Amino acid sequence: MLKKLSVITLTAAALLVLSCGTKPSNGIWYSFNDGFRKSITENKIMMIDFFSETCQYCKVMDYESFSDDGILRILDESYVPVRVDVGDMNAEPVIIAGEYMRPFQLGEYLGVKGLPSLAFIDSNGKFLTMLPGYIPAETLKGMLGYIADGCLSSKVPLEDYLNGSASCSNKKDI
Repeated sequence: MLKKLSVITLTAAALLVLSCGTKPSNGIWYSFNDGFRKSITENKIMMIDFFSETCQYCKVMDYESFSDDGILRILDESYVPVRVDVGDMNAEPVIIAGEYMRPFQLGEYLGVKGLPSLAFIDSNGKFLTMLPGYIPAETLKGMLGYIADGCLSSKVPLEDYLNGSASCSNKKDI
């Protein structure tokens, strides 16, 4: 795990040197390389949506969760949303510590076991957590707030955060 964090941190420094556009070409989503760079420069958490065009639950999550206005607002304010199609063999290679990886290799590297999966990496390149499987909009909204508000790193129980009995250091209105 420490090796993984070191490699991601080294990648952050390498990506700062590379030049690339900052606007996503596909709606709210950035490529991994663009998103990682934006995460560093804007000091935002990168949320990586690992998906495949053939994954039915990925399509449902896209339609139901990623079209929700509340989720879109949270993503815009607190995250850099990145989308990685693990089935796209022609996709732009992902750069990790100066090495190129295919999207599926990035998924394996970060521990993706199934699709859809959401990985979260902070602006320092530290891996925060992985959320596997389809997540309904209301549940995802709470989880995004929980991570953005610093509750995960503060080890505040998710249930306490969701029912309002615990507060976190970076609490924002969601």
